[in-house]
Amino acid sequence: MALNPNDLANFDLLSNLQGNILKGHGREHTTHIFIHFDSSKIAQAKKWIKKFANDRLTSAQKQLKQREVFKRNGIPGGIFSSFYLSATGYAALGFAQPSDPSFRAGMKSNATKAKLKDPDKATWDQGYNTDIHAMVLLANDNSDEMGRVAMEMIEELDVFSNIVHVEYGHAIRNENGDGIEHFGYVDGVSQPLFLQDEVDEFKKGKTLPLSWDPEAPLDLVLVPDVLAGDPTAKGSYFVFRKLEQKVKAFNEAEEALATSLGLTDEDAERAGAMIVGRYEDGTPLTLNEEDGVIGSGAENNFNYSNDTLGAKCPFHAHIRKSNPRGTGLHETPANEKKHIMARRGIPFGFRNVNTHISPSIAQMPDNGVGLLFMSYQADLGNQFEFIQQNWVNDPNFPSTGNGSDPILGQGSVSNGKFAKKYNDASTLTAKPFNSFVTLKGGEYFFAPSVKFLKNI
Repeated sequence: MALNPNDLANFDLLSNLQGNILKGHGREHTTHIFIHFDSSKIAQAKKWIKKFANDRLTSAQKQLKQREVFKRNGIPGGIFSSFYLSATGYAALGFAQPSDPSFRAGMKSNATKAKLKDPDKATWDQGYNTDIHAMVLLANDNSDEMGRVAMEMIEELDVFSNIVHVEYGHAIRNENGDGIEHFGYVDGVSQPLFLQDEVDEFKKGKTLPLSWDPEAPLDLVLVPDVLAGDPTAKGSYFVFRKLEQKVKAFNEAEEALATSLGLTDEDAERAGAMIVGRYEDGTPLTLNEEDGVIGSGAENNFNYSNDTLGAKCPFHAHIRKSNPRGTGLHETPANEKKHIMARRGIPFGFRNVNTHISPSIAQMPDNGVGLLFMSYQADLGNQFEFIQQNWVNDPNFPSTGNGSDPILGQGSVSNGKFAKKYNDASTLTAKPFNSFVTLKGGEYFFAPSVKFLKNI
């Protein structure tokens, strides 16, 4: 099922596929340039795209070669570049749109807003409420070098398009070096694995069968790029959402929750863990009463079979709502895994505090920071939209009456049951917890094959 990148039989597939899909690019800083093509300069736009694809675009093959060189010799890969088109972007360039109905409708459509309960686009950040035709993603560990390349590229793009918006992402790491989001929790741990070496590494030293097997088929994220005219040419549907986090208000609510549940001293940390499903260091709540588990920042081998009442990890906890791990109540485990996405998010904005210490709540921001959520999938309706609509937003998933996901849910207040005493179902107590994450803009894109872009 997993792909061996060293097998020459996979060379054409990887050479025609953009990077970041099967494996995250791994850079610390990103620039996202959102473009609206000038209808009178489409020929110039196509010429630029073709040159970009030939000179700058990072294919999956190139990315994985860079990864191998870094592992062997410690030489970083430098600038990573990728390119995405929206449905209106395909139309502006004169091409038929990829067939996914959600992609063709777009994230701003009334149908999408109704399904996902997204706020009205009038409340989004300026630039997102207009037609976005394309997005360029640049990434690098050297922010100065990335900034220089981004400025050059914006000057080039400005000749034939309008730059409607630019976003900047910056990784945040805790004292263990694990990536965290602005609420302070390790993020991006639970990912589908598509490469054989990563699957083998995950399974090393673990008792089989695994509690959770992250190995995933390529068709979870890849679809044919029919416009390329080559069966080896694949692409992927790409979701981009800017999610602002009210960090100060979230932490105040965490403290208030701990107080209302009578949690004191070190056990007070469990209040936040019952919202997220993990302690800040990544320790899954369903595995341990306290944080500090060895390898916590990468722990992904667990399910909820030992926690059927939600007395360890509540049913409404973010990681349980967004990935029930084969122990949900609505679908079979095999069907649940078909909804999972490859997530590639990165934080935006700065906390202005040392992330290696615990800052006071007064130091925490209440706006201007958050997550640039990104994901790849083969079917927007059956993956991103399904998770958002049927798991995250549904107050009755995976258990009746818990409200929406307190992190990503929209449309209802989370009103889940929290165990005052760990793993004691007799102490489960219902408490409300509002969401402190707001959608500020986004769009659906397609990551075309390298071959299509080179021959555009």
